[in-house]
Amino acid sequence: MESLDKWVEQIIINLGVSASAAPLFRLFLLLLVLGLLAWAFFRITRLIIKGPLFRYIKRTQSRWDDLLMDNKIFSSLAHIVPVIIVRVIVPILFRDFEKILPFVIKLTDIYLIIVILMAINALLRIMEQVLKKSKAFVDKPVSSYFQLIKIILYIASG
Repeated sequence: MESLDKWVEQIIINLGVSASAAPLFRLFLLLLVLGLLAWAFFRITRLIIKGPLFRYIKRTQSRWDDLLMDNKIFSSLAHIVPVIIVRVIVPILFRDFEKILPFVIKLTDIYLIIVILMAINALLRIMEQVLKKSKAFVDKPVSSYFQLIKIILYIASG
């Protein structure tokens, strides 16, 4: 990996960038590659989810899977795979940049928490919709209960 770093820096220097600025350009290049990798994994995950899974859901007579699709739970879940992959790759790619590494890891962790919250929020919306139509909960303030759960969830997630 060390030779790859030196090779990339040598290419950057050969393109006319000063030797002192080459590590900064390599950092920018790493960020660009990381962004492209995350985007590619997101697209692949979304293709897998939206392709066969959506076709299967449309063929079933069950209503709960339609609720999963309507509340975009799968779109939220499609973000989780790229974030986890990026989280694993970041310490490897940014090992030479000790000052930036904790910041990038923290950003990745924050995004992962947001994506998980989006998925949980979609699940709570589905549960709320199902319970509102249930005869046992017709006269109960179901929306208020779920709002309270969401508030507690957001506070707990920091």
